[in-house]
Amino acid sequence: MATRLRILVVAVLLATLVAAIPGGRGMVGPEPVRAATTIEVCGTVTLYVAPSALLAGALTINGVAYVIAAGTTVPSAVEVDAYLCLRLTLDASGSINDIVVLDADATTTVQICGEVTAYGKATLTSLGNLTIAGRKFVLALGAELPAAVKLGADLCATLELNVFGQVKDGTVTANVTSSLEVCGQVTGFVAATATSDGQLTIGGSRRVIAAGTTVHSSVAVGVFASLRLELDVFARISKVTVLLVGADLAVCQTAVAHPSPGTSPGASPATSPAPSVSPAPSASPEPGSSTSPAPTTSPDPSGSAPGAGDDPGASEEPAAGSDVCPAPDAAAGSAGSAGSAPNLPDTSTADRAAQVIGTAAIPFVALALALLAWHFISRNLRGRRQLEPLAVGSDMTEGLD
Repeated sequence: MATRLRILVVAVLLATLVAAIPGGRGMVGPEPVRAATTIEVCGTVTLYVAPSALLAGALTINGVAYVIAAGTTVPSAVEVDAYLCLRLTLDASGSINDIVVLDADATTTVQICGEVTAYGKATLTSLGNLTIAGRKFVLALGAELPAAVKLGADLCATLELNVFGQVKDGTVTANVTSSLEVCGQVTGFVAATATSDGQLTIGGSRRVIAAGTTVHSSVAVGVFASLRLELDVFARISKVTVLLVGADLAVCQTAVAHPSPGTSPGASPATSPAPSVSPAPSASPEPGSSTSPAPTTSPDPSGSAPGAGDDPGASEEPAAGSDVCPAPDAAAGSAGSAGSAPNLPDTSTADRAAQVIGTAAIPFVALALALLAWHFISRNLRGRRQLEPLAVGSDMTEGLD
């Protein structure tokens, strides 16, 4: 009897120990329940089996397979080869028990420049992350960005966001900036925030202020300001340096770069040497008398050529000044002293032509003289040969006598 009692006690103890082991049969207490989760995914549906009231279904989207719990209502838009953005609710067992279809075409584009301070790649089953210029983004499941995106890189990125605000795609380029100085009245100003761009209208020109860019409080609608703007790759203002702020256009006097018509003639006499070297004078003291070429070219030829080429007033004669360079020299020679003109007169040209022709004719004249001398020598020789028989005959006649 005692032995049976001991065996019973041991059996109860063993049963208690087995029940206390997790996963063991006869486990006492409820099984831990996993909390429901929500997944947001965009992609192409490559497999779909509709669930029934008793049987579970199946769904594969963006390369990941899911089980659809029995009795789940699935929207009619879910079908094979459809590109969808779905919000999936998973129950404790990991099966889909609710499906919401969102507009897959509702995408937005964000342009941002700055340093990449955090980057975690996305996979087919886990989201990624990207922090650039201090702004954080979530990378959609399966999203891939260019290899240039890495920690510490200074980039300008164009990111495409899906309907959930997740980065689904993007392109990047080097962050190259340019500088521009503007001055005028500020007629429009909207400050940028950390996530949205602003606007600045100054001097009639409107530009976008990149998100995250701060502008000094002295820049406000109605003031006159001289600013140095730094522009990013997208031609947006990424930095504003205030040079001067005032209540009128006086602040822009030092920034005016376009000369007025009244200032141009005043600068001509200062740079033109013609009035200072011209001995004949009274015709060209006026700065505005640039249409009269004779006074500027009247000095001696050695000084008139540079004066005609350097005088800004001579620019009103395009045919003589800019298109043909030798024209001012020729004009100066004909209008000035004829004796110092670079072109030789007609008589000199005829003399040079005669010299050339005479030089070229010397060989022919020498040949003609040689032929003429040979003719006379040959003629004399033939005459002598003809007279020799006659002389012999007369000698023989005299001997017979």
